Formats: sequence, structure tokens, C-alpha cells
Amino acid sequence: MEKPRVDPDIPTLDFASVRRSGGPVISVSGLSKSFEGRPLFADVSLWLGDGERLAVIGPNGSGKTTLLKTIAGLERPDSGVVTLSAGARIGYFSQEGEHLDPGESPLGWCLAINPDETWVRTILACLRMRADQVQQPIGLLSGGERAKVALAALLVGGANLLLLDEPTNHLDVDAREALERTLTQFPGAIIVVSHDEQFLATLATDVLRSPFTT
Repeated sequence: MEKPRVDPDIPTLDFASVRRSGGPVISVSGLSKSFEGRPLFADVSLWLGDGERLAVIGPNGSGKTTLLKTIAGLERPDSGVVTLSAGARIGYFSQEGEHLDPGESPLGWCLAINPDETWVRTILACLRMRADQVQQPIGLLSGGERAKVALAALLVGGANLLLLDEPTNHLDVDAREALERTLTQFPGAIIVVSHDEQFLATLATDVLRSPFTT
């Protein structure tokens, strides 16, 4: 059998700026949403605490992204309630792309969110952002590299609830595995939409399947 690979480039991460809730970070009760008369999900209820990671899976068009946006407060539900803990901070990653400044560098963008340069450089390195790229304008980077910057910005920003919509879409295998190892150390809660079965098998502690009726 192949010896398990130990990656020395992913250090033990403390995420000191992430506030621990000590209870549910988020509670969802009876959430329902329709679009043009077609139900996308109905009566969804869930709750997540620190360290819990929920995978949302299902076919295209089944309402996964809308569910995530509704939980994030970007879409209004037809019914139901989303309750966040008093100290909850949401970090949302959209598969449609992040609003990154193309003229800013990855390092500068993340330092504007968290001034701790050591921590910022650590997270960028954990996501396989090369040292020669952190000072380049974001507009010159590939789609995968821009996704790394957006993910790094969430991780250094102190969010304790990450909502991730297809975070591995533009990542190569090495970067995807690095993201897995980084997120498994994240102490807050995560809700992630993905078709990447290996990624979810490594990361998720629970699964919500389409149709989203509970």
C-alpha cells in the first residue's frame, strides 16, 4: 500500500481571530423558497455548531445555490427563519465570482481585511498561492488563483460561519487538497455546496441532500 502523504507545507493553524460560539452558530427552521411557482426547497431545518461542516448536494437546478444565498440573507425566503448566534460572522464564497479589485495584489487585498501579515502570508501559502504571485495584480491571475485569493480573504477575515458555493471549481488537484487540509482545521461552522465527492468525503461531518425537505 502507498504510504500516506504528510504535507509539511500545511502547518497547524490556530485561527485565533475566529470567535468560538459555544453553541449553535446558526439555526434554520422551516425554510422554504419557490421560483416562478416551482418549489426549490421546503421546510428545511438545521443547526450547526463550532467545527461542524454540512455538505449540500444534489443535481444542478435543485436549489443548492439559492439555499445558500437564502441562509446568507441574499435571498428572501417564502417562509421560515434563519437565526444566527450573537457573535456569528458570515463569510460567503460565490461560484459566480468574487468582487476582487483587479488592480490590487492578493497580499494587499487580504491585508486590508486583516493587517497581520504573517497570518495572511500563511493562509495564502496554505492555499498554494506562490510567493511570486502574492504581489501581482489580481487581474493578471487565472480563475483558479483568483478563487484562492477570495478563499484566503474569507479565512483571514475572522468569519466563524463559512458558506462556500463550489469552492473547488477552478482549483487544480494540489490546491483542492490543500484547501481540504486547511478547512479541516477551521474551528467555525461550514456549509458547502459541491459536486466534488472526494472533497466532501474529507471535509463534511453531515450531508443535506436534494430534495431539501426535512
